[in-house]
Amino acid sequence: MSKLRGKEFDVDLCVSCDGSDRTFVKQHLIGRLKESGFSIWFADKPDMENDSGLAILQCKIFIPILSEESANSETFDNELSLAYVANKSIVPIATKSIRKINPLLSNGVKLMLAKINWTFLIKPENYDETILKLIEAIRTELNNCKLKQMEKDDDISEEDIYRALNNHAPNVDIHGGDYETFDDQMTCEHLQTSINCDFWERHFLKKNEVLWTEFKARFLADYGQRITRQLGEGKETWLTLFMYKDIFELYKIITKQKYRHFCGCNTTANPDQFYDRVKSYVTDMSAMKKVFNMASGVRLVAIQNLEHVLGSFQTPSVLTLLFDLVDHSEDPNVRALASLALAKAGKKSQHIENRLIRLLKDEDRLVRESACLSLAHIKCTRAVTDILELWRNDAIKHVREAAELALLRMGGTEAEKAIHITQVLSDEMKQLRESKVN
Repeated sequence: MSKLRGKEFDVDLCVSCDGSDRTFVKQHLIGRLKESGFSIWFADKPDMENDSGLAILQCKIFIPILSEESANSETFDNELSLAYVANKSIVPIATKSIRKINPLLSNGVKLMLAKINWTFLIKPENYDETILKLIEAIRTELNNCKLKQMEKDDDISEEDIYRALNNHAPNVDIHGGDYETFDDQMTCEHLQTSINCDFWERHFLKKNEVLWTEFKARFLADYGQRITRQLGEGKETWLTLFMYKDIFELYKIITKQKYRHFCGCNTTANPDQFYDRVKSYVTDMSAMKKVFNMASGVRLVAIQNLEHVLGSFQTPSVLTLLFDLVDHSEDPNVRALASLALAKAGKKSQHIENRLIRLLKDEDRLVRESACLSLAHIKCTRAVTDILELWRNDAIKHVREAAELALLRMGGTEAEKAIHITQVLSDEMKQLRESKVN
């Protein structure tokens, strides 16, 4: 993978906290972690906070310090979202109980932290024991990170993607005497009677399509209480509206085919697979909207390092974001970076190919270059004619060179034939010019 743009922070841990918690973190945590041999990025001075985005992208484990102050902080939301989107391991450390912090968190943050065990530094008499367990868990996770680094990820399966959606934290099980979890397991009586059936089979067994209103009612009957426990009172409307707009695209009829396409394979293996997928999708989109929001403090570093942020995190919501950047961003640099990330983040598909082919006609030369290289990367042979047109006729030399390189990298009979014919014609014209001179 290419080098990140900006300062270098090749560290094990990135510890982030609100300014009001800085003294506490330095006094009780940073020294112990350094003594254990971990390399750490920590903004112990306010002027270092501008580098937090790069530190998050380059660390192996992101450790956010949760307090009542940070829970109210937009900076905290942005940094956690960047770590989540970049698929970093996340180990939250709370200085207050969940009962105090949870009501202050945004919906997206609650979902991001839902499956992660928190470490609690609340009672001073438990600090030493808790930190020792934390250090051991961090060592285990760093070893896991090394193993992941060694694994090839060129051909990621649907199941790999599904596992990645819930792989943002190590198995840290450190509670410091104040154990609480966000996503307490609930078993509704209805699910117990049909434990081996997925959502559609439970409710719409003989139907190929249902009204959205009926679908929503059944969904809330199964999962409404769970949503309330996890996100709070009244959040069912927020989640179902997100689902209706983003997943089902405001269609009033929900088809079984659309449902199956969203759920992926092995729906019978997990009766809650649809609900789990919805949570994962909403979590991903919430995180990315935070990261790429115009007011986000980490937006610039995320865009500059888009490949590193999104390149290995292949989910439908990542592709949705990249499609949006390619289609609607007014910044040509963003369109160019998004096209490159799209080629690396997405599996080859007609939707991806169509967007990249459309970028070959972009008004900006850098976007046209990146589109050529992206199409070559995914071996899109149906783009040969369009790329050949750029090679022959684009007014910008660098675009022509990118088009030629794309044809060479793409390979295949059609590309080789196009290159050969063009070279023969060029040689013939060169000979004609030279003969006229003589």
